[in-house]
Amino acid sequence: MKLYEEFLQRIKVNVPVIEHNSDWAFLFRTYGEGWFTPFVLMTVQWITVENRVGHYLLTYHKAIHDGYAKKQYFEKYKDVRLAWDEYDDYFKNWEVRNYIRPGLSESLTPIFGDNEMLFSAWEMFVYTHDGWVARQPPEFRVYVEGAIDDARSDNERIKSYQNALLFLTTREPNTLRAWKSEIMGRMRNYGHWLGKLLTSDSLPPMKEGSLAVTT
Repeated sequence: MKLYEEFLQRIKVNVPVIEHNSDWAFLFRTYGEGWFTPFVLMTVQWITVENRVGHYLLTYHKAIHDGYAKKQYFEKYKDVRLAWDEYDDYFKNWEVRNYIRPGLSESLTPIFGDNEMLFSAWEMFVYTHDGWVARQPPEFRVYVEGAIDDARSDNERIKSYQNALLFLTTREPNTLRAWKSEIMGRMRNYGHWLGKLLTSDSLPPMKEGSLAVTT
């Protein structure tokens, strides 16, 4: 728990907080055919410019099915440049919020919380390695399926994930490196705060917008 979170908890204040970090990421699960991918990954970097004020660069990526075969796990489809004083208002009024509603044919679910982030990242890894996973021994596929089965308890899923990692460590070190660098390496400094913000009831209503991936 971060210091500000401990303070807000102690004084019994429940408000969403916007964090300014120089390098972070956030993941969405998609629903509907218009996204062309089950996951959208957003990465955020603070760009320093010599003799000028820096800016934030937000980049949206879609996970690529069987991307391992082409050594390309994500496809970039949108960049957004934000000045430092535009950052807070951007997320408060973010068009993504239009898609986080039940009953939509095209919708998004923000992924946050340590376990949910891990399970979703693992599922995204499987999506980018689908053909490779299908060729592995049955014992490994059992571990893979156990880790992404949301009908199981978190403890059961974590145990399956750990068994899958042990398999990769002992038999497939190159694929293990891909998991660590191509997937988890992109999700360092994960923005759990954004998930809390997007699901908060304290933000103002949004105007209609459009963000779905196009090809």
